[in-house]
Amino acid sequence: MKHLHSVLFGLASAALLSGCSAPSAVVMKAAVADRAAPMVLAETAPLNKAVSYESGASARNFRGEAGRKMAFTASLTLNVDDTGAALAQSQEIVRKSGGYTQDISNYRTVLRIPAAQAESVVAQIEKLGTVLARRITGEDLTEQVSDLGIRLDNLQKLRLRLAELLKRSAKVEELLKVEQELARVTTEIEQLQTRLKQAENRISYVTLTVTFQNSGSRPVQAGPVIPLDWVKQLGSSAGKSSIPVNGKSTLPFDLTLPEDFVTVYAGNSGEAREAVAVSANDCVIRLTRRDNLSGGSLAFWEQLIRRALTETNNYTIAEDREFQTVEGLDARRIRAGRSVGKENFHYRLVIVPYNTLPWGDGELFLIEAWGPGKAFEQLMPKLEKMESTLDLALWR
Repeated sequence: MKHLHSVLFGLASAALLSGCSAPSAVVMKAAVADRAAPMVLAETAPLNKAVSYESGASARNFRGEAGRKMAFTASLTLNVDDTGAALAQSQEIVRKSGGYTQDISNYRTVLRIPAAQAESVVAQIEKLGTVLARRITGEDLTEQVSDLGIRLDNLQKLRLRLAELLKRSAKVEELLKVEQELARVTTEIEQLQTRLKQAENRISYVTLTVTFQNSGSRPVQAGPVIPLDWVKQLGSSAGKSSIPVNGKSTLPFDLTLPEDFVTVYAGNSGEAREAVAVSANDCVIRLTRRDNLSGGSLAFWEQLIRRALTETNNYTIAEDREFQTVEGLDARRIRAGRSVGKENFHYRLVIVPYNTLPWGDGELFLIEAWGPGKAFEQLMPKLEKMESTLDLALWR
């Protein structure tokens, strides 16, 4: 009996130290049933070490200490004669290196460059004009990646034990408990896999933001003028690996997310309340609730957002139609797509202006979803089902 208690205590300690939820009695039984695969304790990861380099002799140094896993970001400002030509040339340089364009506007582009090619690519892009500013920042993700790997390995071993226990369970009550625990462990595994994939992507590719200025003056302002910054950002995250994470899960309004999505962020972003959920196959859902503008009709928002998607963020509109929510509110659905590097990304947006109070200008509710081609296409039926659960009448 003393040995049994020590095994149970060891499993509980392993789960807690590896950042997992405390195991139930069912999980402990699974561990006792299979002592051949002991769990490795993961030390709590320390804060990531950050190093930075600015303009100077080491400005193109994308190397950290030997054996460390570094994630580098860089920014470069160049004075050029022809902004359009410089944009095109910079994208071609990156394409030949095996990288891709993550985002582009009239005078700025965000490029993803294979880490091994970063110094060479930056040197080539600098030759397109005169360097006005240069900054490189590196973040040490070694401990984070190691910690995620250990926690993932622990949970995968635990899932195998639970699967074996499931086969041996005879009582209905025990069977249900094992299935519930197995589902919880599987969800945690998917979350860790997503976080590990994001970290490895940051390590494998350097993110370089290049701003082109013309004739030594301020950045060229030609092109569409979208008066609201948050509108200009709609759809710009498709194809980006950086997703905010704070572990909170309170949604800004009532909605039933697809079961294979996990909420990783909830909070205030400027004047808006937001929540972000992710799937294990790189699809993202973002819910936003913000104050409406005086006179902000559905037609106004549809026209402004459509312009931002097509003129600023290079989307092609596939669908733009009005519909009514389950409680009869007027809404608009926009579906669009664009290419980011070698991959096609889909974007879907539902717009619902609604006044939850008998006074004021009301609020604006947005449901965004985006992801890579095939994964997003498979998600479409679930998104339609999710949208049908929206019930803003709860705030009356």
